[in-house]
Amino acid sequence: MPDMTKTPKAPPDDETSFDTASPLDDLPLYLPRVYYAFLGVVELKLQESGLAEFLQPGMGHVLLRLYEEDHCIIRELAESVQLASGTLTGLLRRMEKRGLIETRRCREDRRAVRVLLTEKGRSLKPRILAFHESVMKVFLTNLTEEELQTSKVLLTKIQSALKDEDQRLRELDLPVPPVSSKKKRKRKTTDKT
Repeated sequence: MPDMTKTPKAPPDDETSFDTASPLDDLPLYLPRVYYAFLGVVELKLQESGLAEFLQPGMGHVLLRLYEEDHCIIRELAESVQLASGTLTGLLRRMEKRGLIETRRCREDRRAVRVLLTEKGRSLKPRILAFHESVMKVFLTNLTEEELQTSKVLLTKIQSALKDEDQRLRELDLPVPPVSSKKKRKRKTTDKT
């Protein structure tokens, strides 16, 4: 297990690596660890709170945004919750199936779609807010308020760098990755039968 008390030294401008004992200590590998630990806690807390029958991880922040402003246009909702439109579309479809929201064409702009809370979605607001607070308490267990704010600033910087790199790579118009060899083998056996 990496020593969490040691902070890797920032490299001088002319170097490209951190002074860590192992690549497993590098920051890019901490992000998925934190994400999966967070996801596991959210799933268990949904069970604990009795909200699992209504929600899946990822739905809570969309509902929190709709509690601030209902009748959002999907494009605006995607920007405010910082999800790709394809990711948000699938999430909204699942939320609609669970009866939490409805989607309707915008009267002013027929190309746009608005997201509206249903009565069921609105009725869950007190429980969702309490759930959100219980998740926040987990973060505050080992972080001071100041550390939490610093973490948000640092994570925002990381997110910005990743978005910039994503944009740069998309502009290269890279070829679509080949189908994995596992899928190729399945296709070959399917073709023979």
